[in-house]
Amino acid sequence: MHVVTYYLRLLKLYSHCLQTAYEYKEIKDHVVIIVGSLGQDGMSSDESDHEGHCGEAMYYILDKDWCSKQVTSWL
Repeated sequence: MHVVTYYLRLLKLYSHCLQTAYEYKEIKDHVVIIVGSLGQDGMSSDESDHEGHCGEAMYYILDKDWCSKQVTSWL
């Protein structure tokens, strides 16, 4: 993927995450700070999630012992 295209994609993803964070008033104060701290460079591309699935993204939710069960159920 071209470098400029890659960074534009990360910027779009960052903007989307930040906009989404502002829409949920229950968690807005915390999530806006977290997403803002991560910045554009903290976003990860989901390119590899599309491979072999006919362009359809697949996301796996892993149940980790250290992760809050409430957070996992929210995912």
